[in-house]
Amino acid sequence: MSAYVDEDTKILLLPLPESKREVKIKDTAYSFQKISDLLDRKSTIETALTANPEAIAPKKYEDMTREELNASMRKRRKDQQGKQHRIRKYQFFTFAGLGLFYLVIYR
Repeated sequence: MSAYVDEDTKILLLPLPESKREVKIKDTAYSFQKISDLLDRKSTIETALTANPEAIAPKKYEDMTREELNASMRKRRKDQQGKQHRIRKYQFFTFAGLGLFYLVIYR
């Protein structure tokens, strides 16, 4: 579905991809007999869509906002720097131990 804001701006509204749906399109079946059935279904969907802070799943790259992308990149950089720091620490102590071994024991 497309919505035109003005002559230059067009908004394309796409449905959720098949992989993100709870029920696949071909398995969707509606059995509404009365309007109250439809309203009950609407209320159950709305309660299921409320934000649950305990169950926040990691977002995919396509679903992130600019701020979330920046935060994700900062976290990834911080994790990489932490790993590099750990590696450098082990390298330093290894070479210091080898130097001490050479100066004290090997001679």
